[in-house]
Amino acid sequence: MSRLNHEIFGSLLKNAVYRRNCWFVIFLVNKAFELDLTLDERSIKLLVRFKEESSEAVAKQDRGIKVHEAYGSKTFKKGFRAFCLEYNEWMKRLEVELEPHPWAQYQYKIPSRDEIKIEKRNENDDIKRNRIR
Repeated sequence: MSRLNHEIFGSLLKNAVYRRNCWFVIFLVNKAFELDLTLDERSIKLLVRFKEESSEAVAKQDRGIKVHEAYGSKTFKKGFRAFCLEYNEWMKRLEVELEPHPWAQYQYKIPSRDEIKIEKRNENDDIKRNRIR
């Protein structure tokens, strides 16, 4: 796993979350810290959503409401407990690499009136200088 990057990490994390494998999620995030990998926004959102959905499902299961069978297993509950213990610490330590908006490349800065006035003044000064020469 020495060649772990955002794409590979995201794919592995998504698979671990889909399979509800808390132990693998814990392993992946700890490995990301070990390799100083900055996570992208999608990975962070995936971790947050996993915690919220799993917390809600475990609570429903405890109340007797029928949920996916994985949430009732002892392995999941132990893994999720360990995940929750580390989750808050992870969120404090994580460095997030925000992805630019896809349309950001088409944006341009609209100059303010003051900037336009200064630019016109500079152009007029240049014209006057050229006339004097």
